Amino acid sequence: MAHGSESQDDFLTEPRLMISIQEGNKPIKTKIIDTSIERTFLIGRSKDCPIRMKDKTSSMTHAALVYEKDGFWTINDLGSTNGTYLNEKIVGRSGLKIRSGDMISIGFQNVIVHRCISER
Repeated sequence: MAHGSESQDDFLTEPRLMISIQEGNKPIKTKIIDTSIERTFLIGRSKDCPIRMKDKTSSMTHAALVYEKDGFWTINDLGSTNGTYLNEKIVGRSGLKIRSGDMISIGFQNVIVHRCISER
């Protein structure tokens, strides 16, 4: 999702997110992540990653979705070999803030982030 003007109000600040993992345009899994348990959610092939990727081009611990102390969500690359992309822009270790509808690309799979509107 391309964003024209950058307003602080556009960035995700809710403590819960809904994420959809896709391969191409095909949905694989949707889940809710909640900061009441933790603030950092690892993305990768490892069984220990709460956001698990099946694509062999992703690292065991590839990236992290982090709910920062300032209340914003960021995506951070963890030194992966093939890189992490946010809306086709390379993500560094320092991370980028994310918005609802943003697409995080890791190998051939994508993680789409959404505001969590459900109370469940």
